[in-house]
Amino acid sequence: MLSSSAVATNPLEIKGNRFFDSVTGAYFPVRGVNYYPRPNAGPLDANNLDLFSNDFQHIWQRDLPQFTALSANAIRLYAVDPDVDHSAFMCALQA
Repeated sequence: MLSSSAVATNPLEIKGNRFFDSVTGAYFPVRGVNYYPRPNAGPLDANNLDLFSNDFQHIWQRDLPQFTALSANAIRLYAVDPDVDHSAFMCALQA
């Protein structure tokens, strides 16, 4: 999915208002999206519901191609429960 962006990245450093690779000095353009795939109707129409778990793969799976189309390399997520397994979502982003 994001394989071109998901490769190992050196630590980044900020110079002015831009990010740079701390090892190579190359400019690192951040291309990010805010993402919370909450349905607007039905039983899942609720705030603060963690929709990134394996149980909701049918919801987030449809949106993964859009991240690739946008060349996103950063994704901000909302309502993530640290006690829930998100491995399928994270692996799908990296695949």
